[in-house]
Amino acid sequence: MFDFVVQTEPLTIDAPAEAVWNVLTDGERYGEWSPFTTHIETDFRPGSLVRAVGVRPRAPAGRGRRGPAPARA
Repeated sequence: MFDFVVQTEPLTIDAPAEAVWNVLTDGERYGEWSPFTTHIETDFRPGSLVRAVGVRPRAPAGRGRRGPAPARA
């Protein structure tokens, strides 16, 4: 269904671990810091599914398509 690659790099966050964990586990507030996810739904247990609800990026001004999709040949 999806074809994407997850890439990770080490990161240092200048905050106590508890503060970082509190932000990551507040699923309703993801939209405050994530440009792609408005909120998440999970029980945070190891192995549990995470439902991430996101926003569809908008095309830059003047680059979007308007009207119906073109007919395919």
